[in-house]
Amino acid sequence: MSDDDFKCSHPGCDKVGIECSLNDDENTTEYFCVEHCYEHGYCCCCGGFWCGTESFDFNNPSHLCQNCQSDNADDDEEDGSYYEPPLYLDE
Repeated sequence: MSDDDFKCSHPGCDKVGIECSLNDDENTTEYFCVEHCYEHGYCCCCGGFWCGTESFDFNNPSHLCQNCQSDNADDDEEDGSYYEPPLYLDE
């Protein structure tokens, strides 16, 4: 598969996207870059669809779902790190 197969589905965006899915059905898979995941209702870390969930839609500067936020909080406590999208997603 080439990078074109994973191109962000947002109109006019040519960046490589992460796999985003409404559920486990392969027919609902889209690809969005980190910049456009949240805009389309997806967590920019796991690619899960969280639009319509109050904690995701409002006051969420990290653009992470509850699961990824709690995983990230656990990581912060362990080693002081925090989530950053992989570099290849920003290219």
